[in-house]
Amino acid sequence: MNKAVNIVNISLIIVQNIKKEVLLLHRPENVHCPSCWSYPGGKVKNKESFQQAAQRELYEETNIITAQWHNMARFQHDYPEGSFYFHLFHTMMSPTQTILSSEKHLWFSIDQLHTLNMPKANKQFLDKIYQLK
Repeated sequence: MNKAVNIVNISLIIVQNIKKEVLLLHRPENVHCPSCWSYPGGKVKNKESFQQAAQRELYEETNIITAQWHNMARFQHDYPEGSFYFHLFHTMMSPTQTILSSEKHLWFSIDQLHTLNMPKANKQFLDKIYQLK
């Protein structure tokens, strides 16, 4: 008998500032992939598009609202908890905005990203992010 596979839809956002640095959030200890650096984002809710989820998650996690959104990639990664389907977006943060986040957050150069402790799934699309340099 086959075991049912848990499918999780996730929107992730590559946020860049005017210096082309990438915003990462430090994941807390009590969540999937604890103590890793990750892009803002999260689960897609019922009747929500991937982009709507991205916009909602970015606002909830950072208080950032942006106008221009670009689809960058889609990919799938299997974790023991199930199959995760990711939709990756890109947006630019206005220099007049301020990040309000309960999580530790930092800006990293694109060249630093491969050196960071990140969820395995995030490493899959680093080549797409390198194109943003």
